[in-house]
Amino acid sequence: MRQNTNIQLYGTQGNNIGANTTVVSLPLPIGRWRVWGMIRHTLADGLKVTAPAAAATILCSGPNDTAAIGPFVVDMAAAGSFIIQLNTATGAADTASALVYAESINH
Repeated sequence: MRQNTNIQLYGTQGNNIGANTTVVSLPLPIGRWRVWGMIRHTLADGLKVTAPAAAATILCSGPNDTAAIGPFVVDMAAAGSFIIQLNTATGAADTASALVYAESINH
């Protein structure tokens, strides 16, 4: 059963982009959120979640494979973003993308 607000965002990065570049930054208001989605990078373990958590969480997948992520439960004490960045730079033949959904959770 769906609850309240649903938000989605898609992001992509092309060839020759450096590590730590944002692929998708999903803005979230204050509250509790369920976050999930799909990621893809042409290199293994190429993406990571860098916010709202202080420490990066590497999102595991195989090379040139699409992987499901989440659901994560995210408590936003202040408005901010759920951010996925490149963990591994893209090379001349590499790309990355992410599709992220967030659903407000009633409590």
